Amino acid sequence: MSWPPEEAPARDPFAPPVIGLVWLHRCWSLLPVDARVNRSGRRFTPAEAVALNFVPCFNVYWGFVVTRGLCEAIDLRLEQTQRAPAAPHGLATAAAQLLPYCNLLVAPWLWYAFIRAFDPLLGQVAAEEPGAATWRGDD
Repeated sequence: MSWPPEEAPARDPFAPPVIGLVWLHRCWSLLPVDARVNRSGRRFTPAEAVALNFVPCFNVYWGFVVTRGLCEAIDLRLEQTQRAPAAPHGLATAAAQLLPYCNLLVAPWLWYAFIRAFDPLLGQVAAEEPGAATWRGDD
């Protein structure tokens, strides 16, 4: 069985959000602890990044914070290694959506585009850390 299950979204409407939250946790987990910070200095933990999505009403705000924070954390890490920031901030904002509950048809496609743009950057940053886990689950 492959992960994520290829047929799950067609059968289960809860599969895309669950897969998205697993991806979000995994992204924050792959960053070194000292890199889990945004430009304003706010620290994130992988569990917090996921758990606050379950707080009613606050989750609308949190979607923006956690996706933008992930982009900022990657950009800061790239800048520390003298590389240009390249995280997809615009896609992060679009994926979080201004009207998250009114855009159910477009949201999965925006998240898919954000994940596809973000994963290579995360792989670069994670690979530079000695003994770091990899996206494929080698940890």
